Order: sequence, then C-alpha cells, then structure tokens
Amino acid sequence: MVFARTLGKSYEKVGNAYHFGRTDYPQKLINDIVKLSGIQKDSLLLDIGCGTGKSTLPFVKKGYKILGIDISQDMLRVAKRISRKYETAQYKKISFENAKLPQGSFDLLLFGSSIHWTDKTITYKKIVELLKKDGTVAIFWKLIDHDSNKFLLKIRSLFVKHCPGYYHAAPSKTRAKRSVKIVTERLIKSNYFTKPIVKKYASLETYTKKNFVNLVNSYSWVASLNKRNKDVFLHELGKIMYNETKTIKIREKFYLIIAKLK
Repeated sequence: MVFARTLGKSYEKVGNAYHFGRTDYPQKLINDIVKLSGIQKDSLLLDIGCGTGKSTLPFVKKGYKILGIDISQDMLRVAKRISRKYETAQYKKISFENAKLPQGSFDLLLFGSSIHWTDKTITYKKIVELLKKDGTVAIFWKLIDHDSNKFLLKIRSLFVKHCPGYYHAAPSKTRAKRSVKIVTERLIKSNYFTKPIVKKYASLETYTKKNFVNLVNSYSWVASLNKRNKDVFLHELGKIMYNETKTIKIREKFYLIIAKLK
C-alpha cells in the first residue's frame, strides 16, 4: 500500500477523537529532547503539524515559547482550548510548506507524528533555513504494536478489509526500522546535520472501549471513509470489541530521532 499524503485532509474532522484517543508522549522522551537540544528558557520552538497540541503542551508546561502550526482548524481548536492558560503558546493554521516564517529564528523544530505528512522535497531544506545556528530538529512518533496480540491483529484485518488508504499492513518491527532508516538517511544526506541520535521508548497503555474507538476514529484511513463505508466498518469493529473486557491494554513504542545543525 502506497502512503497518500492527501489523507492528511481527513484530520479536519477528528479533533476530539484524536485528542482523547491518542495517548501522550512519554515524559522521558520530552525530557530527552530538552536535554539533547540544549534549549534554554528563552529559546523559541516551532511545532510542525501540532494537531491538538499533544507535542506542544509538554513544552509549554515547561515554560518554553512555542508556535504550533497545522492545516486542521478542528485540531487547532482543541490545542487552543487545552493551552488557554499558558501565555507562551501560539497557534496558526497553515501548512509547513506554505508558512512564511523568519529564517534562522528557531532553536528547536518539532515533528511529533507529522513529518510523513510534509513534502520531503521541501521539508529538510526548510528545516535548515528556519533553525538558528546550532539549532536542533526532533522527529518523533508512536507505533502501536499490532503484532502483539490477537485483538489488535483483528483490528488490523478490518483496516485492510475496509480502508483503501491503510498503509500499515507490514509487521510493526519492519515499519519501525524502515521509518528510522528513511528519516536518518535524509538528515545525513542533507549534509547539514550532525549524526542523528536515535532513541526508543516503550509503554503499556490502558484504553477504555470508548477511547479505543476514539483512537480508531482518529486514524486518517478511517476518517477519510464515506459515511456508508464507515458505518459498515464501525459495525464490524463493534462486533470484535463486544467480547472484550472493559479496558484494552496495548503495547506502544515511541521513536525519537534528533539532530543538530553542524
């Protein structure tokens, strides 16, 4: 299955489902970004594809000034709501490719589960342009291990059956290795960054049935379905979930790739 960047438009519909269905990034990951980037209290951060603020709020809470950009007004509406008591958070509806931002002005650029939605022919060049000297880019994402239990394998079979846009059918380990390789190679080939540091994190998360449905509804390949096909999909999902206990435990893995300008 070929990844289609046009699926990103489906996020205009799923702000609440995304926020309540997606778990937070591990605090250890956030702390490592702060430590490895060397950002200071007066540093300026840019969060690209910030969505509902899952990758923005952890830094805002630490007192950093940050601008979050995204193409989904629905996602930004949630981000603004959860950040309303923090003066250092700002948000703007615009794509990374079209954003007119002052060059050499950011100490840290964040891509939290978003770099695959950007145009690779523009992204890496623009990262270099926007960062200050010795600035840092942090690229991180979550991977649900669908291979870890029978329930998740059934859910993946539904995606394969009903969602034309589904592109994650390969085993989780294979996809993880491929993603890490692609990102690190692009950073290295740009010839502007020091050797990228790759770190991994793991957690066992507990979902209520409601939040698991929110998680599924937040996926682009589900959100992009028309009403009829989505109703059929959700009906079959309900049948699979009927015999599950009140909570669902899922092993999640997180990957961080971080590099500084030379």
